[in-house]
Amino acid sequence: MIGRFIAALRHSKLQFSIFIVVVLMFALFIIFNPVTFLSYSIYYAFMSTIPFIAILAISITPVIILGEIDLSFPSVIGISAFTYASVFTISGNVYLAFVGSLLAGAIAGLINGVFVVKARIPSLIITLGMGFFWRGLVYVLSGGKGLSLVETQGTVLYKILVGRIGEAVPAQPGPEMLVFGFDIILIKERIFVARTITTKIHDGDVG
Repeated sequence: MIGRFIAALRHSKLQFSIFIVVVLMFALFIIFNPVTFLSYSIYYAFMSTIPFIAILAISITPVIILGEIDLSFPSVIGISAFTYASVFTISGNVYLAFVGSLLAGAIAGLINGVFVVKARIPSLIITLGMGFFWRGLVYVLSGGKGLSLVETQGTVLYKILVGRIGEAVPAQPGPEMLVFGFDIILIKERIFVARTITTKIHDGDVG
């Protein structure tokens, strides 16, 4: 058991080193400012705000593993959010709006993928251009005006995504963990890496 643990540490030296650095950083924060970093309120704030950024970072990880880049994701968030708000305003159904926002994001990603894979346009160029396109589309369709989502409060979906568990723990880390788990499964099974290598061999890029 101990031998297996040591072998795992040797195999993951970089990851273990990063973990140690993070632990040491938090230890220093606690030593120099114990009032703040031993208070629940700061971690409550972390759990309320960081998941939104973390979901984006985690989601783009497989793209980076593939050796590509996506510069359009901020604008894709915009078109997805606008779709959600628009569908909810028209239908008053948060679940239909949620599905619509997911479809909008999926379609935007599919368009990027088609241009990269089929048209062989570098992902840096196409995602940069599509980012401007989606952002401009949101401005045109919305007329620069915001849409109210106040009526979504109190719905089950609202409580799941941005509510509070027992009025004490933010619910935002839940979706983040789902995205993280999905990424771990993909990376562990090496789906993206295997497909990349196979494609390069098939295209003659690998000698």
